[in-house]
Amino acid sequence: MKLRLSFILVLLLVGIGTFAIMPGIVLAGSSKVLVCHIPPGNPDNFHTIKIGEKALDAHLAHGDLAGACNEACAELCNDGDACTIDDIGDCDHGCPVANPVVCDDGLKCTIDSCDSLEGCMYDPVVCDDGDACTIDACDPVDGLCTDTPVSCTEGDVCSPDTGQCVLSCITATYSGNGHEYTICQGANDRDAAQAYCEAIGSVLSYIDDAAENTWVSNTAFAEFGFVSFQLSSYWIANIKGDGGFTNWAAGEPNGDGIYVHVPRYGNDLDGWNDVPESWAWGFICESLNGD
Repeated sequence: MKLRLSFILVLLLVGIGTFAIMPGIVLAGSSKVLVCHIPPGNPDNFHTIKIGEKALDAHLAHGDLAGACNEACAELCNDGDACTIDDIGDCDHGCPVANPVVCDDGLKCTIDSCDSLEGCMYDPVVCDDGDACTIDACDPVDGLCTDTPVSCTEGDVCSPDTGQCVLSCITATYSGNGHEYTICQGANDRDAAQAYCEAIGSVLSYIDDAAENTWVSNTAFAEFGFVSFQLSSYWIANIKGDGGFTNWAAGEPNGDGIYVHVPRYGNDLDGWNDVPESWAWGFICESLNGD
């Protein structure tokens, strides 16, 4: 009886040992997980291993990462340069040479670049020809700069200092009285003309005699020439019936208005016209220095 029991015990032991060492046999309760193993002291030699689930916490504690290394390429291959692609998706055998980030927003009017700290940068193309009187812009079709002149109302000009439309004016001194005259083209009603003259310390010109009238008219024509009836006419302050000097054109004054302007047709002075103060012309300012 003892012999039989001993024999049975031996058979059990042999069977258990054979079961334990048979390849491909996994004991119940010993499930495996993937870990990206990062060897201490040799972090570049990371690789994916399979461990028992119970050993996972210990591996994570010394720096391993849960899951396959390919799932953590962005972290493992991070070179600190925002201009390289770190998340390559295949790094189980080490990090390959990083590919550069391609910065292209598809816009012709941006300069695409990459900053190692900030990543892609898209700076607008700066179009500046140095002329304040052009509107500088980038053409979105071809990326070329265009320089469109500032459009001003007829008779006004663009100021090279500000790029704003201003009156086209000249100044000249009349030797007959020593006064300085400012002659401006444009389209201004009588009140606007007077306000401009006052703003520069002058008044609308009061023509005292034929010589002054001829000088004023010739000076304006020499600078601006004849452009049109409107742009070649100028407000003055003389009012019909005031008893002073007049130079009425034929058929004037005819009661159209109480203010006059000096029209010019080519080289021939046609004389004054009385018009409503709401009409728009150029104007002539006169400073009262001298006498």
